[in-house]
Amino acid sequence: MMNFILIYLIFVKSKVISLNLNKKKNSKLKKNLIIGAVTNYKWRNIAPFIKSYVMSNIENCDCILFVHNMSQYTIWKIKSFGIIVYNIPEIYRNKSIINLRWKLYTDYLIPNSDKYNLVLSVDVRDVFFQSDPFEYYNGNKSFLGVAIEDGILAHGINKKWLLDAYGEKLQKAIKHQRIICVGTIWGTVDKFILFSNEMWKKLDSERSLRLNIIEQAVCNYIIYHNKLFKDCLIKSENKDGPIITIKLTKDEKIYLDLNDNVLNREGKIAAIVHQYDRKKNIVRKVLNKYCPELINNKVKNNIYLILIYELIFIIFLLIMIILFLLYKNNVNKNSSNRCIKLLKKFGKKKAKNNYLPVLDSLK
Repeated sequence: MMNFILIYLIFVKSKVISLNLNKKKNSKLKKNLIIGAVTNYKWRNIAPFIKSYVMSNIENCDCILFVHNMSQYTIWKIKSFGIIVYNIPEIYRNKSIINLRWKLYTDYLIPNSDKYNLVLSVDVRDVFFQSDPFEYYNGNKSFLGVAIEDGILAHGINKKWLLDAYGEKLQKAIKHQRIICVGTIWGTVDKFILFSNEMWKKLDSERSLRLNIIEQAVCNYIIYHNKLFKDCLIKSENKDGPIITIKLTKDEKIYLDLNDNVLNREGKIAAIVHQYDRKKNIVRKVLNKYCPELINNKVKNNIYLILIYELIFIIFLLIMIILFLLYKNNVNKNSSNRCIKLLKKFGKKKAKNNYLPVLDSLK
């Protein structure tokens, strides 16, 4: 009897272990997702994003871009790097892409939520990758992640956006909170869908459309006032986070290593750098590292422009010289004609005859 019980317990335990292993295996099979939306851009505007994403070797990850009004060449280039491209449906093309993207994300993720583990929404034009951002989270707990800027909601344009959207009372209530940047939001797929759906509901409301409310104000309102994610919020700060946002960061507080990698303030390579295009010295290094061909093309274009300007200047000088010569010739003729008329008027025929050879030579 005891042997039977032991065999039964061993069998049950092996089944439990097998189920756990299968569960872990299935979770590993789920991909992570980087998602964005772009309109009206040329290849050079988004090349640093695409090429840095590929060069960062982010494993087990899809990258999806929703696009509109992009040239066939640009779309071909995007797809050539393995990026999945979806055209924005025509019925939505009259809406601002900044707001519309949250609906696009929600509509895509709800039926595809079983495919993904973590989701990262990013701006495209002013973002580049340096490593895998998903490596910084290994837990199983649901969460929403946000990036914190160097600044508080009491100052600058963020203060204005909050006042316009929610009035002075709410702005004062959260004005000392750090700025959450809506351009980089990530989390487990369940929390991300919840956030994305909440963003779209508020941005597409009659009041938001009437007041033209800015999405960054809505994002900070949801996080600080609604507190939907109070117990599951993860923050990435410029001090030690994998995602750094550098628009408001002073130049002397932006650190680089010998390979021109941008570091957080703890000296670690940041996985994602956002708003780099506000820093000219960083732009040059990013282009040189990921898209040197854009710099070469820019130099060539500048040389062509200089040659064109020089040619225009030479043509202008030639025209001025010709006009001057015509003017001088016309003045000489007019002078001689006036002399003849004066001589005739005063009846000085003798003097006229004496000066005629001279006048004829002036013609």
